Amino acid sequence: MPSRSLTTAVAVACIGALTLGATGPVTSASARPALDSDAKTSRPSIDKSSALVELSVQPLSTAVKGRTRDGKINMSSQAARDQRDALAAERAQFRDWLQANAPDARIVGSHELAINAVTVKLHGTSADTLRNAPQVKTVQYQRVYQPLGHEDPDLDLIDAPRAWTQAAGGAPNAGALPDGSRVKVGVIDAGIDIRHPCFSGAGFPATKQLGDTRFTNNKVIVARVFNNKIHQQGFTAEAIGDHGTHVAGTVACNLHTPAVVDGVDIPYDPSGVAPAAQLGNYNVFPGEVGSARSEDILNAMEAAYVDGMDVVNMSLGGGSNGYQDLLTHAVDNLDRAGLVFAISAGNNGPSRYSVGSPGSAERALTSGASTVGHFVGAPVTVAGNSYGAASGDFATVKSDLTRPLAVVKGTSSGLDTACTAIGQDLTGKIALVSRGICSFTTKVRNAQQAGAAAVLVQNNVAGDPTAMGSDGTWHRRSRRTWWDSVRAGRCRPSTASRQRFTPTCGTSLPATTTSWPGSRARVRPTSTTASSQTWWHRV
Repeated sequence: MPSRSLTTAVAVACIGALTLGATGPVTSASARPALDSDAKTSRPSIDKSSALVELSVQPLSTAVKGRTRDGKINMSSQAARDQRDALAAERAQFRDWLQANAPDARIVGSHELAINAVTVKLHGTSADTLRNAPQVKTVQYQRVYQPLGHEDPDLDLIDAPRAWTQAAGGAPNAGALPDGSRVKVGVIDAGIDIRHPCFSGAGFPATKQLGDTRFTNNKVIVARVFNNKIHQQGFTAEAIGDHGTHVAGTVACNLHTPAVVDGVDIPYDPSGVAPAAQLGNYNVFPGEVGSARSEDILNAMEAAYVDGMDVVNMSLGGGSNGYQDLLTHAVDNLDRAGLVFAISAGNNGPSRYSVGSPGSAERALTSGASTVGHFVGAPVTVAGNSYGAASGDFATVKSDLTRPLAVVKGTSSGLDTACTAIGQDLTGKIALVSRGICSFTTKVRNAQQAGAAAVLVQNNVAGDPTAMGSDGTWHRRSRRTWWDSVRAGRCRPSTASRQRFTPTCGTSLPATTTSWPGSRARVRPTSTTASSQTWWHRV
């Protein structure tokens, strides 16, 4: 899939203890900046300028009993038409009520399949005012959802190969039906890049393609975009960010697709869980957009149902609103109407009440995160000892780097979090700071502005490394200039080689730090300025 360059800092995370980064032009696998994986509030959770208003008449998914042979609602039946008339009549009554009682509020969208609701632009009208309307069942401000990153799981962790053999008659048939048709999985996310070899349409049956067919083939058979500013921003279903492509690959990457990471061929050929399945691209994070509102996701869910998807995957989440959460109601209703939902539980926990919406839906197949025993990263060498560093959403170093280590002292286990400007002169050095409070991008940029050549970020929790995400800040001019140069042959994105990245320090890291399989660049701090070892300890 395409990558773009961000003129910012480079960073990767070490096993259980450190994060590694270097300043300078960054090549990223993501064209749309990834979400900040460390800041506490990188995106708003509620949009109070707009509300979803659920009305009292039952939606089509629960009111219409007639079903087709595959268990779906017969949308052309008389019962469906009658129910649509009833829904339209109630919407008209509510519109009249608004004109009389809340003239500043305006209906800007409607839903009738998953739930019976309208989207209301409030223009200062309170949610309590709308609750007084006789047609109204529930009023909720628009909630905001983000894509949730996760590691690619090994198929063996979920016994996928055994399921292929026992249930599908072999891996090539996983996702295919006995009549030769395919299971159809809608991915409500950031789009699917059909140029990726995981999504080649070769060998798939000729299938009618829906939506924007510039981004479809016989593997990805639907491409639609959902955003309330489509026309103003010129959004399309194109996969600008990589999260949706990543998720779709986990679901249905073609069987045994060769894979190269930063120019290095990985030692196995990945497959999706259902490699023979077809996919639908329902892009709710188009362009550089990093969040989607409730109505965007509802529209995508309803479109996936009408398009004939068998399953919908939503690796996204936001704060829940208890048992009255309208997005979870929509999931439950569409499940009752024959559409299965697989949804992320979120990236919080383990603790009580850590599952977000819409993964908290009663009828959803909700999955938590798991950790696999490998990652792509760079080794760090300190005082003769080597430690693994996992790459994040920043570029890694391109050649061996040996520089003095500069410990930026502070109150977080002896280290500064680098969330504000660093007064220490870090010119030409590898800065060591602590994870926590602000985004990784902020930390790396503050170190860069103090002159650092690279950045190590110590983790503030025990366990496996944490992938470092960008907070979405980038410079359009620098990005365009870099890629103009790439196209002109004047420079090229970095390719991984087995290099050594070497900061130095006179103190030792603990012998219990985990080693890593496979490495690219190596880091060796050389400075002996550290006066304490406390900042090396896992906390």
